[in-house]
Amino acid sequence: MNKSKKFLFGFILSILLLGIMATMFSPSLLVKAQSASIEVYVYDSLTSDPIEGASVILYEDFMMYISEGITDIDGFFEFTALSDGDYYVEVYADGYYYDSAPVSIIDDGDEIIEFYLDLVYTPGTGSINVYIYDFATSNPIEGAVVQLSNDVGYFITEGLTDSDGLYSFIELGAGTYYVEGSMLEYFSNSDYVTIVTDGDTEQLDLYLNPGYVVGTSEIEGYIYTFGTSDPIEGAWVRLLTEYDDQIDVYFTASDGYYIFSGFGADTYYVEASMTGYETEEDTVTIVTDGDTEQLDLYLDPIVHAIDILSPSDSETIEGGLVLVSCDANDILNLNYIEVNVNTVLITTFIVDGGPPFQSEFFVPVFGNGTNTIELEAYWLDMSTASDSVDINSINVIPMVDLKEGDILNYKYDILTEAQEIDYNCTFTNWLSPFEMNTAVIMHIYDVVPMHLEYNIVINVLNGYVSVDSTTQFLSKHFFPFIGLLPNPQVGDKTVMTEWFEILAVNGSKSWSYTDIWTLQYMDTTTVIYSEQGSNIMYYFKVPGQMEVNLIETTIDFRNPYVSDVADFDYIIGETGNIISWDVTDTHPGTYTIYIDSVEDYTDTWNSDTPIEITVDGLAEGTYVYLIVVTDLAGNTAQDAVTVTVNPVVPEFGSIHYFIFLPILILTTHFLVSKKKKNNK
Repeated sequence: MNKSKKFLFGFILSILLLGIMATMFSPSLLVKAQSASIEVYVYDSLTSDPIEGASVILYEDFMMYISEGITDIDGFFEFTALSDGDYYVEVYADGYYYDSAPVSIIDDGDEIIEFYLDLVYTPGTGSINVYIYDFATSNPIEGAVVQLSNDVGYFITEGLTDSDGLYSFIELGAGTYYVEGSMLEYFSNSDYVTIVTDGDTEQLDLYLNPGYVVGTSEIEGYIYTFGTSDPIEGAWVRLLTEYDDQIDVYFTASDGYYIFSGFGADTYYVEASMTGYETEEDTVTIVTDGDTEQLDLYLDPIVHAIDILSPSDSETIEGGLVLVSCDANDILNLNYIEVNVNTVLITTFIVDGGPPFQSEFFVPVFGNGTNTIELEAYWLDMSTASDSVDINSINVIPMVDLKEGDILNYKYDILTEAQEIDYNCTFTNWLSPFEMNTAVIMHIYDVVPMHLEYNIVINVLNGYVSVDSTTQFLSKHFFPFIGLLPNPQVGDKTVMTEWFEILAVNGSKSWSYTDIWTLQYMDTTTVIYSEQGSNIMYYFKVPGQMEVNLIETTIDFRNPYVSDVADFDYIIGETGNIISWDVTDTHPGTYTIYIDSVEDYTDTWNSDTPIEITVDGLAEGTYVYLIVVTDLAGNTAQDAVTVTVNPVVPEFGSIHYFIFLPILILTTHFLVSKKKKNNK
């Protein structure tokens, strides 16, 4: 290529590059690429009034923070200078549950999104009068901050007390509320208040403990093991006021030493605790500010133990689920409990950092005869303890009649987190006589939607699922259709706790499946009510928290239908006396006849033909015939009929015959005797 051609080529290439760069960095194009906006409006869902002062936060997809703002008097805030893409908006307002939603900008278009927030409480005409006092003097405290929240901690509003120490919360509906009072130089205090009936006025008196006096005094000492006097490193030592409010915390050194400083003359409590030891405390009095006092504490080592309270050894238990009750000491430092059945690990309860210790739970067994249930507990200090019980299991039969191809679809709506989870379960094939492979498709609609597909193996004897600890999405060890004791009764209540990953039982309440229950969500416990014979949730709701709905199932959960036959009687010797029951079910099974509580016989049945038995030929007396009908799923129904066999009652003509025949004989005998006498 000659020089002129090279120059021409370079000139053309330069023009092209300049054109591309001008296009890429044109200010007008930059403005155009970031000129879109998202207009956000926030309203009260009950009144549709705009909410002023709501916090609005904007994220890029995958939750990368962009910016935030506060709504104006019209409940409005606008995010500007946005480019095309996917975004996520969150909204928070005092007294309301938060909400969020995705929004996409396409072709530089402006978007409008509206939020209707639900109050965290029910408005009404009730009120709560809160009085704040000084604990030491009982004088009212002016200017104390009083905060009102709902019973699960969602903030509603706050205010300052007047000269009488009073602040009133008004326009409150029936419900339970949490009130906290605080003030500078005082320790805060709080309590729950319940408005039983809308319109009621409740009063709450809160006494605040005075704070400690600042000074130059010191308290020091050592923490030792009782009996050996070995120093305890890492012991947690607390300095408390005489009102039991915490001033400071210290962790002991390798020689067990601790020290507190910076307070004045007063009486104080020193409390020492350590994993694996009993807690000890004592008082220290500083007479003059600037004094140094020494206090050594000796902690008793704890001998850890766990005890199975029920069932007892050799107790006979029916069904594949065993309700186990247990107790353990040093609960605060209990880390986890392993549950074993016949030396096989079933599940692990993580206790450390969780809610209060769960003392009742279901344990699955997998066959009739002797089953050994063992609980092994582990504490934070690495000590262990165990207890076991041998039970006699009977009637360990499938609790539900699963067929290959059965489906179960249900949905969770976690309202406070704007999260929805769909579960679509298909029971695909048998892996063993009692283990069904189940294909699960789970859709999680959240900040980042997820689609998961996996398989679990369900044991139909008790619904147990052997969960791999590495599978983070499988937190339950029992499948949702299992939750009640064998042969459930109306009102049985099942409590499923996510913390313990296993079913637990807590009380009962009469209900019907058409009822809608509004229950409080406390201590992370999910309460699911089940109808007799269904073993499945129909409707579950906690206000503002979670909602569970059964969508579709082909599983047979229903009891068979058996007609109610009236009691009757007949005269001994009569024939044609028959008891006839109409019995129907999707999956007919067997029936058993009992006469006066004694089993007579068992046979199969179908829904097209009544079950009939002849009761002719009975001796005089009363008989109770009981039929117990069972379908292939193990669901049962029964009916009892009382049959009375009466003696023969003579007719009126027969009575005359038996009365007059003896009279006739006597009369004839008398006349004959008289005639003979006269002839003499």
